[in-house]
Amino acid sequence: MLTATYSFLAIHAEQRVVRGILARVMQYAQARLARQPMIEIGTLDEVLRRVAEFDAYWRARKVDAYLMPALRGMSAEVDHLMSELDATAEAARQSLTRAFDGLQRALEQGGITAGELLPFLEQYGRDVAARFAREEEALFPLAERWLSNDAWFAIGAQLLSDNDAHRSHRRVPPPALPQVVAMV
Repeated sequence: MLTATYSFLAIHAEQRVVRGILARVMQYAQARLARQPMIEIGTLDEVLRRVAEFDAYWRARKVDAYLMPALRGMSAEVDHLMSELDATAEAARQSLTRAFDGLQRALEQGGITAGELLPFLEQYGRDVAARFAREEEALFPLAERWLSNDAWFAIGAQLLSDNDAHRSHRRVPPPALPQVVAMV
């Protein structure tokens, strides 16, 4: 029972941290981009790299690495929720891809305005926040209901192993950026 409690607390703590990071990344993007009528390529590249690093980080959380795989296939209710969460994550990915497309346009046309780019980044932030909210309101209660003590123990063992291996400072490299970023 203690392992289940540890696992659940570790996942919740990570959730609080990642929500805070999301807020800071979105504030940073807004502050860096909104004050420029025409966004400089270097600024755009810097902002998109930070958002991409965050994207890689949240997709490698304990929820995605350990909790969701333990739940998949347990029931139609769980599988429906997993599909919903996957769709929300994909919507966020598409918004980020559209922002990178803006970088491509900026390189081709010599610039891009904040009004052209910010809506994609703002949508990305809303999509990720919606994913986190859905995890908290639906996934976590399902996990409590469906996972056995043995399953929680296995998750706890993975969490402890992960903490030992990475000293609680798991670093996830950013995803491969579009080729256009390398040209900047």
